[in-house]
Amino acid sequence: TITNTLSGASTLVTDSDAAAVLETTGGDMTVTAATATSVTATSSGSIDANTTDIAAATTVSLTATDEVNVGLDAAVSATVSAGGTTGSTIDDAAGDTLTTLSLSGNGSAHTFDLRAAEGVNSITATGSQNVTVGMDLSEVSALTTALTFTDSSTGTSTVVLDTADAGAATD
Repeated sequence: TITNTLSGASTLVTDSDAAAVLETTGGDMTVTAATATSVTATSSGSIDANTTDIAAATTVSLTATDEVNVGLDAAVSATVSAGGTTGSTIDDAAGDTLTTLSLSGNGSAHTFDLRAAEGVNSITATGSQNVTVGMDLSEVSALTTALTFTDSSTGTSTVVLDTADAGAATD
């Protein structure tokens, strides 16, 4: 477990090949945990886990007050809770490994861009905030397992199907 209580942006780095639990209470977080087998991260600001992808973790749970930008190479499932007005981006960098997502707005309505998460076929919206999910229509059409969207939230959930290069679907 790594906890940072300093104010301002922080980079939390672990070379552990075990579970990584990371927390910042004073601002944005950059995560470098390429070899961790699971990652749980909580930030009082945003989370950047895409500069260095979370490469080995098969389960990931990220909670941020603001946006999350994450690259997942090995994760089959992930839970992401984010807020703020800047949308979050979830990228299954290795392609099609990530199939299951649980998404929620953290303290505010939030938008999640899944146009780089080609294999996601199961999404659950949770929590009390509105959730908007943007996906590439051609990738949804190419799924071998039909997309399921479960709204377990008390907010309003919206799925936007657009083209990969449209850009405006979730911006």
